[in-house]
Amino acid sequence: MLRSIVRSLSNYFYPNYRDDNSIFYDWVRESIEPDSVILDLGAGAGIKCPYDFAKRCRKVIGIDMDPRVMSNPNLTESVCADFYNNGFEDNYFDIIFANNVVEHIKDPEVFLYEVRRILKPSGYFFFKTPNRWHYVPMVARITPYWFHVFYCWLRGRATEDTFPTHYRMNSHSNIRKLSELLNFDFEIRMFEARPEYLIFDPITFLMGVGYERLVNRFDFLSRFKVVMMVKMRFR
Repeated sequence: MLRSIVRSLSNYFYPNYRDDNSIFYDWVRESIEPDSVILDLGAGAGIKCPYDFAKRCRKVIGIDMDPRVMSNPNLTESVCADFYNNGFEDNYFDIIFANNVVEHIKDPEVFLYEVRRILKPSGYFFFKTPNRWHYVPMVARITPYWFHVFYCWLRGRATEDTFPTHYRMNSHSNIRKLSELLNFDFEIRMFEARPEYLIFDPITFLMGVGYERLVNRFDFLSRFKVVMMVKMRFR
């Protein structure tokens, strides 16, 4: 009953809804050329967030420690391995992208050094991640992992798809400090739409709608939107 009410509210407030994944992939797609070699970093099974990049470029390789990456339908090649022991050549990829991955990174410097190593000098690294100053990551940072698993289970996410988070690349200030240290240019786009983490109850959903309307109305509140989309290029 409650979920049907939320569905009705969602259809009312977001009749032409586009999720952040499709908007993120549209941004990545702008930089794809017919001869591009692309890496999906943290590709996983690829079922929930499909894309059509393989039709637009030379090769899409996916890497993940999850063996389900080997059957990911979005890829032309799959690698089941730890990213830090990937075996890729230096300066190999034109584009690397990571969708909901960097919030799980413990050491951003080590991670970005490896991204830079395998990315061509003219290449781009795109990532989409939760903003640490949004209410969802703020709650996540003060609650234990078992609560994350339980809450995601309530939302219909499998336990094996819920991972510990660190949020060390997840704010404007984090990205700016890393850019000064590792010498890269960046562009950040912020996004807030339907309150996905509050969809199981009408009251919390309406509270989320109010928050969404507020941060989208006032530019000075844009840094409190839930999704950060970042485009990086090393100098």
